[in-house]
Amino acid sequence: MPHFERCPYCMEDGQFKVMTGHGGGDWFGCARCNHLRMPGNPHFQCTCSKCVLLDSHHEHQNLWETADVKKPELVIEATPSGSPLLRGSCSSCPRVIFAVVGNTEENRRRMQQAFDMHFHEIHHLPEDANQRRQ
Repeated sequence: MPHFERCPYCMEDGQFKVMTGHGGGDWFGCARCNHLRMPGNPHFQCTCSKCVLLDSHHEHQNLWETADVKKPELVIEATPSGSPLLRGSCSSCPRVIFAVVGNTEENRRRMQQAFDMHFHEIHHLPEDANQRRQ
């Protein structure tokens, strides 16, 4: 009986999408979100964007509540003169990058909004804890 794996993120026809088998069934990949699965390797960690975000969520969720950790913030990087990119990152999640074309006030607002969404999803505090900190 052939073995198949389903993507934990993508749906197709009301079910989790079947991933494509590669290497004789050694590994499976989702054509939609690039999620990878290696059933024979319990130490394999997928590097698709959804798994990285989920791992980051578990690593950093509410970590900054402790006294020793600074609250995550948007860090806007200095760009070379003439570069059209405005880049930023999360101070707690250096792998999370925000980038827009054009260093304008509107783009800085957009970048801040993207960071705020990241902060809310990854570093959020329960409402009562947030009030206690103020």
